[in-house]
Amino acid sequence: MKRIFFLQDSSIFKKIMAAFLAALLPLMAITWMINEQGANNIRSEISDSILNTTRFYLDSLDKEAERISRYLPNYVMDRDLMEVAATGEQMNSYERSYKILDIQHRLDLMKNSSLFIREAKAYIPHIERTVLSNSFETMLNEEEYEAMQPGRKLYTEPFIYWQDRLFITMQYPAAKKEPLYVVGVELSTGKIKETLAQIGNSRGGQTVLVNLERGWEINSGSDLELHDLMKQFAFEKQAAKMDEGYDTIHYKSKRFLTVFKYSSLWNSYMITSIPEEKVLGSLQVYKTLFWWACVLAVFIVLFFTYFLIRLIYRPLIKLVRSFRRMQQNELEPIVIDRGKDEFGYLYQAFNDTVKSLKTLIEENYEQQIRTQRSELKRLQSAN
Repeated sequence: MKRIFFLQDSSIFKKIMAAFLAALLPLMAITWMINEQGANNIRSEISDSILNTTRFYLDSLDKEAERISRYLPNYVMDRDLMEVAATGEQMNSYERSYKILDIQHRLDLMKNSSLFIREAKAYIPHIERTVLSNSFETMLNEEEYEAMQPGRKLYTEPFIYWQDRLFITMQYPAAKKEPLYVVGVELSTGKIKETLAQIGNSRGGQTVLVNLERGWEINSGSDLELHDLMKQFAFEKQAAKMDEGYDTIHYKSKRFLTVFKYSSLWNSYMITSIPEEKVLGSLQVYKTLFWWACVLAVFIVLFFTYFLIRLIYRPLIKLVRSFRRMQQNELEPIVIDRGKDEFGYLYQAFNDTVKSLKTLIEENYEQQIRTQRSELKRLQSAN
């Protein structure tokens, strides 16, 4: 209780200042809490919005990859392709060319069926040729052909990443080690980058699709340092077995709102990092205004303290010192330097009291002198 009422025996100045701060500081604290809560709410809402956008685009990529994988068997089972692959050297040139043109036409249809397909190919080792949607190559790239065989994949996802290029392939026959031919589509990494750029680039950020197991990524931005931080962020979320959410990373003394979403089809994380100053621009203004309000509050406290000292504390101390001098029988009036305010009234009342005390003292002194004289005359008369 003594600690609670520690100001009970303090000066009026301390009590007034304590009351002023007790009213001001909670108000500033409540303002800060409201600002922080608002920032957290808006950050959460914007993060959810970006996460929903990420879900949408990643779902679009998933559906497109699934659609390509689902329709690829229709092209693998093409009769002309089977015939050319099995008996191509036995056909006459005209018949083989005619069938290859039909194969190219169907490959072109497959290529044009999706914006995400850069090229459609058929690798035919028997005639040592690779048929493209719009051309007939004279040579079979053995290294590329070996890489395109799905049976050699070590991963469950349908994609083959080779020399910074992304493929979906299928061989015929499926169970045979040495296939008769392989049909594949090369996905357009440029179109994927454009899709990724629609998520965060407009807000000054960047988005990356990263496969941690196979070590490939498609990045919509050019900041490699930020990209490395995002990749490390993906490793952390993979270790924590988190499939989606948002967090904050720090880069170049800035905070980046980072949203992530995992795709089991791509076996990859899609990660978007956006500077918080771009996301929370209006709140940053409010924070700046809050700090300016704090500075203004400090000046108000100083201003209030100055006038409290000048208008109340100094006149009160002057009056207290005069009373202490009075206790020591120093009956000196106070110089009245105030107007008709309360202290002016107190000063005048003090001076009147001093004047009355002086009068009483003088009358008492004179009365004592008269009494002494009367006593002296009485003694002289008695002698």
